[in-house]
Amino acid sequence: MRIEQQLTEAYHAAALDMTSPAELDERIKNTHEKQTGRKRKTTSSKRTLQIVFIGLLALMIMGFTARYFITLGDDRFRMEIEVNAGQTEYNESLAGQVRAQLEQVKAQLKVGEKALVYSPEIAAITPEPPSGGEGLPYVEYVSNPVVYENYAGWQAKLSERLPEFRLPAEETNGLKFKGGEEELPFGGTIFETDVARELQSEVNDEGKDIAWRKIVRENSAWPAYTTIYNDAERNEIKVSMQIIAQRTKMVGLAQAVNEKVDLNGTEALYTLNNRFLYSDTNQFQMLSWIETLQDVTVVYSVGSSSESVTKERLIAIGEGLVGH
Repeated sequence: MRIEQQLTEAYHAAALDMTSPAELDERIKNTHEKQTGRKRKTTSSKRTLQIVFIGLLALMIMGFTARYFITLGDDRFRMEIEVNAGQTEYNESLAGQVRAQLEQVKAQLKVGEKALVYSPEIAAITPEPPSGGEGLPYVEYVSNPVVYENYAGWQAKLSERLPEFRLPAEETNGLKFKGGEEELPFGGTIFETDVARELQSEVNDEGKDIAWRKIVRENSAWPAYTTIYNDAERNEIKVSMQIIAQRTKMVGLAQAVNEKVDLNGTEALYTLNNRFLYSDTNQFQMLSWIETLQDVTVVYSVGSSSESVTKERLIAIGEGLVGH
């Protein structure tokens, strides 16, 4: 999420029925160019290419000593991950404080509500951006989503949105359905820049320990659906699909371990991050791949924050989905 020795804000791509504000787009693009030393060529096109900057598997605190790129995509969707091999300190205690704050806010939300949160701890775990990237405070997203506990009802919900949806065979994979949510498997997107600044002001200028505000979002441009399972050892495994209908480019910055793997002839990306804000284990590993349909691209992922779930386990589940 942050690059150079002091890293910049990044925003998760999620289900929002809006384009990011021009100010946000320019701020992030300019900061990214300053940090990478590269300018992006601009081209005119009849179809606008939506560029979304994401913090893949946030929070990834990272250095910048070595750099390489991993890409995944098709003609409609492209994910470009810039991987950095340098190491910087990740404060697990501070991350735990932030998680506790997010849980406290979530407990005050009604089912279906969402909020943005800012605190000194959130600011502290997010290093200041380099010169030229200031002015856009980083806030956290939290929601209390509707949880679909009936498997048949959840399948009907997915089928209504995407008839070609895929879920793992529970018996074959030793999984037990726990619930379904219309959310990404972790975190969320932040586009409400005015709200972010107001929350920062409430903390910095008014002296509040924490500031948060509910936000209202209607439809989603990139709807996401996450199905949650438990395996025989009660490890939680999340299977997610995100539907991309417009031309989209996601640019992520990561220090996590990334490698390409083959799923029965389908190219997939395996990621292991041990600087993960949203899990008590401070770890998340995920296998991602895409399926190109006539009108949409579906980004699938299988992931877990459990330390006992192996890479091979995720690959086995992924192979079952690809071959489904």
